[in-house]
Amino acid sequence: MTVPVGPAFSSYDDAVAFLMAAIDYEKVVHFKYDSDGFNLRRVEDLMAAVGSPHRGLSCIHVAGTKGKGSVCHMLSAALTACGLKTGLFTSPHLVNLEERIRVNGERISRDAMRERISEIAPYVAGARRDAMAASPTYFEMLTAIAFRHFRAVGVDAAVVEVGLGGRLDSTNVVSPAACGITTIEYDHMDKLGHTLAAIAGEKAGIIKPGVPVVSAPQVPEAMGVIAQAAAERKAPLWAVGKDVFIADGPDGSFSVVTPASRREGLRLECDGGHQRINCAVALGLLDLYASARGLKLPDAAVRAALGSLVIPGRIQVVARNPLTVVDVAHTTGSMSALTEVLGGRRDWRNACFAVGFSGDKDARSMLHVLRRWQSGQSGRRISFCFTKAPSARAAEPETLAAIARECGLSDCEVRPDAAEALAFARVVAGPGDLICCTGSFYLAGRIFELLGVEP
Repeated sequence: MTVPVGPAFSSYDDAVAFLMAAIDYEKVVHFKYDSDGFNLRRVEDLMAAVGSPHRGLSCIHVAGTKGKGSVCHMLSAALTACGLKTGLFTSPHLVNLEERIRVNGERISRDAMRERISEIAPYVAGARRDAMAASPTYFEMLTAIAFRHFRAVGVDAAVVEVGLGGRLDSTNVVSPAACGITTIEYDHMDKLGHTLAAIAGEKAGIIKPGVPVVSAPQVPEAMGVIAQAAAERKAPLWAVGKDVFIADGPDGSFSVVTPASRREGLRLECDGGHQRINCAVALGLLDLYASARGLKLPDAAVRAALGSLVIPGRIQVVARNPLTVVDVAHTTGSMSALTEVLGGRRDWRNACFAVGFSGDKDARSMLHVLRRWQSGQSGRRISFCFTKAPSARAAEPETLAAIARECGLSDCEVRPDAAEALAFARVVAGPGDLICCTGSFYLAGRIFELLGVEP
């Protein structure tokens, strides 16, 4: 089938309605995750119908449990600063669908989104008539839209974040110049496996024959699987801590040393040990990509881009006095990273957290992290308000509060509506205090809407 010419939809709303009619696994808590439901053949057929935009796409592919979004934003910023027209495909979005597809940091326009949906619509409509249950899913369509857009605007490079897992993810149809695997944790266990080895196996499914890989530090169980997959596919592997190193500088900066470069004087807008690890993965991938493409990337441009980069929803300061932070921590590791960064700041006295998790997350483990942190904040009052985003996946705040009290958290309130929770936090937190809204992308997105902040 040839690529359709001319708009199929006269309005953006009609185009998005067509997109939303597909199966959206981001909104479903429980589903079977296997090659029957997540079929790369179906994705390849969709891509072929719209001109195979993934073929010849010069890209970096990134999987992992936590940090993959940060790594992708860092790579996009660095490549753009070095003069490359750079596409970025990430998920999920916080407020607007267009956040997922960016070129040189700028979101795809609504007109372009309408056009791209129109381009895939004839094929998808036909597939739906044949068998709705077997037609392209919401995320598969978005993947095709992103790649079509990157081809239409002529990007030099694309940074592609895996949606779920890796092996069966729709983005895994690309042939990347380099692959990254960020920190692997327990998440989506009902879909990816109940051991870190099983989860790592799904993430390592993006490793391609001969294509170099950079991995964040992993527990031995996970690293063993990644190393074996790389060896079997003859893919060179750089591991942070073994081949890529991070060192503290004398003035609060840090350096990253890879087998190909040494970059000193690095600073991040959102610092913290976890983001320095993400930065090391990103810089390793940058070096491998530059080598594959024969590029020379100016260090000064890379340092400047990383130093000014604000990553949406990653310990993002959105207001001051009271200091207001929005974060999407939804694993034990990311909650630990959040509390480590906040605990190290000295620009707040007391804090009120607005917390809401998705129902399929390990809330108890994350609440234990908050309880340990609360008990260690001597001289600071830390209170909590449990709430939820307007999402079918959201856990009930009363349930979260009950678990929190079982974990030993004190000073817990419940405000089911996120607007009420934010209002409550603003009453509790006075000048010089901290408001932290955390727990899920959905809650973060709702907070951004309430504050009128563009992610």
